[in-house]
Amino acid sequence: MRLRGLTLAVAGLAALAAGSLVAWPLASARITRGLEERLGRETGLPWRIGGLGLGFAPGPTLSLRDVRAGAEAGGSGFGLTANRARIAGPFGLLLGSEGSIRVAVEGIVLQGPIPGGQPGPAGDAPIGPIDGVSGLRATLRGVEARLGSSGRDLAAAVESLDLVLDRASGTPKTEIRASLEGRDYRAALDLDLATGAQPLRISLDPTGAGGRRLAATARAALGRTALRLDGLAGTIDGEPFSGTLGLDVAAKPRLTADLRFDALTLTGAEGARPAAPNGGLTVAVDADLIPDPSWFEPFDAKASLAFKRLTLGGLRLEGAAVAATVKEGGLDLTLASEAAYAGTARARYVLGRAGDGGRHQLSLSLHRARALPLLADLAGVRGLDGTASARIDVQATGRSLDGLLRSATGLADLSVADGRLDGLDLAGLIGLVPGRAAPRGEAGADGFLRTRLGFLGGSFSVADGRAITNDLAMRTNILEAKGAGSLDLVARSLDFRLTPTLIAPGAGRSRRGLDVPIRVTGPWADPSATADLSGIARDPGSAIDALQGLGESLFGGDGDPGGDLGAGLGGLLDAILPKPRERPAPGPRRP
Repeated sequence: MRLRGLTLAVAGLAALAAGSLVAWPLASARITRGLEERLGRETGLPWRIGGLGLGFAPGPTLSLRDVRAGAEAGGSGFGLTANRARIAGPFGLLLGSEGSIRVAVEGIVLQGPIPGGQPGPAGDAPIGPIDGVSGLRATLRGVEARLGSSGRDLAAAVESLDLVLDRASGTPKTEIRASLEGRDYRAALDLDLATGAQPLRISLDPTGAGGRRLAATARAALGRTALRLDGLAGTIDGEPFSGTLGLDVAAKPRLTADLRFDALTLTGAEGARPAAPNGGLTVAVDADLIPDPSWFEPFDAKASLAFKRLTLGGLRLEGAAVAATVKEGGLDLTLASEAAYAGTARARYVLGRAGDGGRHQLSLSLHRARALPLLADLAGVRGLDGTASARIDVQATGRSLDGLLRSATGLADLSVADGRLDGLDLAGLIGLVPGRAAPRGEAGADGFLRTRLGFLGGSFSVADGRAITNDLAMRTNILEAKGAGSLDLVARSLDFRLTPTLIAPGAGRSRRGLDVPIRVTGPWADPSATADLSGIARDPGSAIDALQGLGESLFGGDGDPGGDLGAGLGGLLDAILPKPRERPAPGPRRP
C-alpha cells in the first residue's frame, strides 16, 4: 500500500508538471500582456515584450527579451529598445503591494523627439513625490548621448541600467539617487522630490586626464517641461560659483542662467591646462576657433555672468559683466568692465546667419585706460604710457580667420595721450638740448630715457584685408610727426610713411627747418625704418643719422628693449589678431 501510494504521488506530480509545461505559453502570454498594459498606463506609451521567462532561484524573477516602447512598439514619437531586462522581487509589487524591486537592463537605445508639453501653469506645474514610491536608486553605465541639430531630437545608448524601486504608501517624499558612468565622466545626482523644497546635490568627476570636477547643491523646482535651480552654489575644480539655472523644453529647449564667478581666464594655450595667474578657472580656447551659427540652432538661451576678475589672453578686466542671448541660430554677446586698467571697456559681438559661416560683427570701445599696463599685458610693450582710448567697429563673413580678415569692413580709432615714451631721449638724440649731446641709448638718472608724449594715434578704414590710415599723428615735447600708411591684415605686414618736424626747446612753437620722411615697412613682427633723403640737397649729417636712429628706435632695430616699439607693435598686432596655428604639411599620399 505504501509503495502504491508513493507511486500514485509521483505520478500525480509528473502529471502536474506536464500540465504546467503545456499551460506555460498561455500563462506567459497573459503575464506579458499584463506587463505591457501596466507599463503603458504608467508611461503613456505603447509597450511590446518579445519574450518572457520565469525563475524562482534565489527568489522570484522575470526575464524579458526584446523590449520595445513608444515608436519602436508601433506608436509615434519617442522610442526605446532594450535587449534584455531582469526583474527580481515580490511579484505582489506588480499588484501594488509594498517592498523593493530590482531591475537590471542591458543594451538600451533611446531615440526620437524629446517629450514636451504645453507651456504655462499646467505644463510647468511642479512635480512632487511619486505616488507610492519612497525611493529610487539607479546606476547607468556606458552612457552616450547627443542632441540633433534641431535641439528636439535625442539619441542615447546605455550599456546597462541597475534600478532599485522602493514602494511604500503615504510617503511624503521620493528620494532619487542616481549615478552615471560615461566615456569621459562619472556623475552622481541626489534629489528629494517633496511637496515643498526639493534639495538637489550634483557631482561630476572626470574618468581621464584633462576633465573638470564639479560639485554643487541647489533647490530644485522640477516641472513636467521645466527645471529651475535656485540657490545654486558649488565649485568647478575647487573654484566657487553661485547663481541660478533654468531649462525649459516645452517648445524649443531654452536655457537661462545668472551666475557669478571669482575669476576666469580664457587662454589660447594648448595641451595641459595652465594655471590661472591670479587663481580661478582656466579655459583653453583654440586660436582658430570661429563661432558658427549651426552651434546655436538647437536651443535658445539668455545668460548673465559676473566675474570679479576676467582674463582674456593677456588682457585683465576687473568687475566684468557678460550678457549673452541665443535665438534662432544667432548670438548677441556684450561685455562691460568698469575697471579696465583704470578706465572703462565695452564690447559687443553679434553672430547672425548669413553667407558661408555667418556674419560676425564686433564693436569695442576703451575709454581713458592706462596704456602702460594695458600694452604690457597685451604685447609686452613697456615703452609707452598715457591715457589710452580706442573705438573699433568691424564686420566680416567667413569660416576661417583669413576669410574673416579678407572680408572685414569697418573703422577703428586708436590713441594714447598725455603720457611718455620710455627708452627714447629724443633731445639727446638730435642734439637740441643746449650743452648736451647724449650718445644713443644713454640712460637717465633713473635708468630710463624718457620723452613727454602729448598724443599718438590715428584712425583706420578697414576693407579688403587692409587697414588704411591717412591721419597718423604724434606730438612730443621734441617733435611732431604726421603720416599715412596701411596694415595688411592677411600678410601681417605694414607700410607707413611718417614726416617728423623737430621743435626746438625753449623757442615757443618755432620749428627747425628739417623735415625728413621716414618709411616703415616689412612684417609687423620685424619692420625696418629708413629715412627718405630725396629732395634734400644739403643736410647736417648728424641730424640725418639721428632721424634714422629715431625711426629704428620707434619701429624696430637695436634700440633699448624697453623702448623697442617695433617689436612691441608686432606683438600688439599679434595680440589683437592672433595668428592661426601652423599645421604640418601633408605627407606623401599612399598609392
